[in-house]
Amino acid sequence: LLCLIIVYARAASEVCPDSQNSAVSVVTSLAPECFLRCPLICGPIHDVITEYLMTKDRNAMTAIICGARNEFKCMFKEPQAAACQTVLSAGPMIGVPLPLSWEEVETTCSDFPGEGTDPNLCPINQNPEISAVTALAPECFQRCPSICGPLDD
Repeated sequence: LLCLIIVYARAASEVCPDSQNSAVSVVTSLAPECFLRCPLICGPIHDVITEYLMTKDRNAMTAIICGARNEFKCMFKEPQAAACQTVLSAGPMIGVPLPLSWEEVETTCSDFPGEGTDPNLCPINQNPEISAVTALAPECFQRCPSICGPLDD
């Protein structure tokens, strides 16, 4: 039993090591295996949690999820799907619109940019929050690309 506790504690500390947000640590502790097997989900989960804590804006959180749909796809694949389901099912209980199935991702994100669209509406920008904003109204940024600069300031 002690060995399992040590392994679990070590795994939890290695999950999403770049995140300094304690709320992310709470989420990753629900199922460290999920994040160890899907490390690219750490950034989008951090962004969704940050958006939740700052605004609780479901549309903005959905835009972040849809902008990272390829990263979320990992959470529905075996062998990590069961562990990831623990995390995903916790989201709706607190008001975070995490998808519970890949089909839900596809349905929810059908109106958001994704494969086949220009993901770099503001190509000089590396800020994930601005990517979430451009995902909300891509036509706006396609028609007025000069707005990208002021957003990044």
